[in-house]
Amino acid sequence: MLRQIRLLTGIRLCNLFGINELRYTRDKGKRLRAAGLGVVWILVLFMLACYSGGYAWGLAAMGLEETIPIVLAVTVSGAVFIFSFLKAGSVIFQRKDYELQQPLPVKTAAIITSRFLTMYVTDLMLSVLVMLPGLAVYAMHVRPGVLFWIYAVVGMGFLPLLPLTVATILGAVILAVSARWKHKNLVNIGLTLLLILGALGGSMVLSWQGGTPEGTDQLQDLLTGAAGLMKEKVGTLYPPALWFGDALLLQDVGGLLLLAGVSTAVFLVYTAVLQKHFSGICTALDADSARGGFSMKQGRKSGLLASLWRRELIRYVASPVYVTNTIVGYILMTVVSAGVLFVGPERLVELLGMSAQPGAQEMTERLLPFLLGLLAAMMPPSCSSVSMEGRQWWIMQTLPVPPGLLYGAKFLASLSVALPFWLISEVLCLAAIKPDPAGAAGLILIPALYLVGSAAAGLLINSRFPVFDWDSEVRVVKQSASVFLTMLLGMAAGIIPVLVILNRSL
Repeated sequence: MLRQIRLLTGIRLCNLFGINELRYTRDKGKRLRAAGLGVVWILVLFMLACYSGGYAWGLAAMGLEETIPIVLAVTVSGAVFIFSFLKAGSVIFQRKDYELQQPLPVKTAAIITSRFLTMYVTDLMLSVLVMLPGLAVYAMHVRPGVLFWIYAVVGMGFLPLLPLTVATILGAVILAVSARWKHKNLVNIGLTLLLILGALGGSMVLSWQGGTPEGTDQLQDLLTGAAGLMKEKVGTLYPPALWFGDALLLQDVGGLLLLAGVSTAVFLVYTAVLQKHFSGICTALDADSARGGFSMKQGRKSGLLASLWRRELIRYVASPVYVTNTIVGYILMTVVSAGVLFVGPERLVELLGMSAQPGAQEMTERLLPFLLGLLAAMMPPSCSSVSMEGRQWWIMQTLPVPPGLLYGAKFLASLSVALPFWLISEVLCLAAIKPDPAGAAGLILIPALYLVGSAAAGLLINSRFPVFDWDSEVRVVKQSASVFLTMLLGMAAGIIPVLVILNRSL
């Protein structure tokens, strides 16, 4: 079975990164697009490494060097869980591959393991990229021995395994539950969003517990006991991060063995249980419900733009991975607005560590519209809408419909998804801050401009860098050049005004 796992995993990785296509294609355009995507990847990875190293440097500057490995472990585990949870169901239970592999003389366990290892390789790359800059900063301040790096290399290999397994378990449960319903896609989306909201709400509650000290003496007292307090909380909430930290800081081989043993055991149990229900879940996902009788009703006539707009929305909700990956930014925008209302602007200033600065609350209120705009512009549905057409895009192009209407329908559909979240966020923020007319206008218009601009930019970028030869929607929604370019553009458009405001206020 090991040979089957190795071959299936190699094939999936080659398809994932497009290695064989780049190796044998004679199309220079594809090579240029791949080179451009490589540059985007390098830029994103460089920014991520800089953020990890800068955050670790800040902890070291406060005298919290021993918390760096633990903080990095929590960060990596959280990132792996979130990214894996949003795509686990589509990767593990990919229906097209299942139809091709079912007649082959391969074991179900080999198919499941190969799909799991494909996600593990990408998550391991993310783990190493986040870990290495932070651990390098720790090593510059503490000068650990060679055993530290040996434990770090082994620990980084096992650290993504447990959150990845838990994420795939939740993805399997959601798919298994939703497959029993008539509208399984809507149930899948609803359960996924409920879990995301639960995770966000829990993290916000934990962040708001306790107060932020005011004054230099209280801050110094906080920093003095911060390391022990962090270890205590991490040990309670997520023990594997503490095991990883003990292995690196104390050279505790028991912590390393515990991390490796628990992660491996959970994965083996998951694989053994899933292979008994794998075929049933994949078959149920392909099945169509036929409950109830069918009766012909009078059709409704509508204009071209309205029909295309309705088609885009139907296509959007038909893909759980499309919805859950593009709606997270809007959910975060609403959650932040609800947090501002429930904790108040004064508490928000304290959480940002700006309570000691004069005019901090006014500055925070000026930053809030740009923060909402940044979250709204992270990943609009329009940045994948053209690629989601797949190999059927030529059919739409041959219809007697002006191209402007096709793209206009995609633009309107993206705005239609964002509009309810924007309205709720504005109502919550206006009720919390109660700004003057000028402040209210800025709070309303700035996020609206980000919504419109990101939808237009995402559609333009996706039309320039489409991906039509995909086998899994995950490739379009999470791994395409248009997605990364739109995210970078949205982050730049949101961060630059924030930096300007902060610079003027200092």
